Amino acid sequence: MYLNINTLKFLIFVFCFGLVCNISYAQNDTTALNDFPYDSTTGKVEYTITSTNKLSKESMYKNAQTWIAKTFGDYKSVVQLDDKTSGRIILKGKVQDPETTLDMKYAFTLMIDIKAMKFRAKLSDISEIMTIDGNSKSETIEDKITRFIKRTDAYRYQGNKGFNKDSDRLKGMLLSLKNSIETVDDF
Repeated sequence: MYLNINTLKFLIFVFCFGLVCNISYAQNDTTALNDFPYDSTTGKVEYTITSTNKLSKESMYKNAQTWIAKTFGDYKSVVQLDDKTSGRIILKGKVQDPETTLDMKYAFTLMIDIKAMKFRAKLSDISEIMTIDGNSKSETIEDKITRFIKRTDAYRYQGNKGFNKDSDRLKGMLLSLKNSIETVDDF
């Protein structure tokens, strides 16, 4: 079977087009990370939330302590530093992922700084911990992002969906903290 010159040109064009499409798809596509506070130079993820209000330092500090106790159950088991004078609380916590039937938790470090009429909270060192049949697997958010950028495993197909859910859950927790700290309780 012989191919005429036009058929041969068409096959070469299709091959080259497919090659170009494949190469451009393999580039480091980070559009799924737009909702993540991901610093591509350091490779770190850190959520930060700040607020100014009319509450005293003492009132906001007490509200932060109450939020920690309600969110984690046992204040003393998660708090690493509790310095009322400087207005800093650092905790290492784990929260269950509420949207999955799997045993999946987020582990993280949360640093809360409180001053007169303002506060800042930073969420960092984030990991996902999944337990299946008694075996736990932990992966940092940064490693998850690296795997996504390299497009391996299920992340090739997961795209924005998984990262946006992670980001929404973590931001939701920070917003819950913000709302609690800003609560006026004059009882």
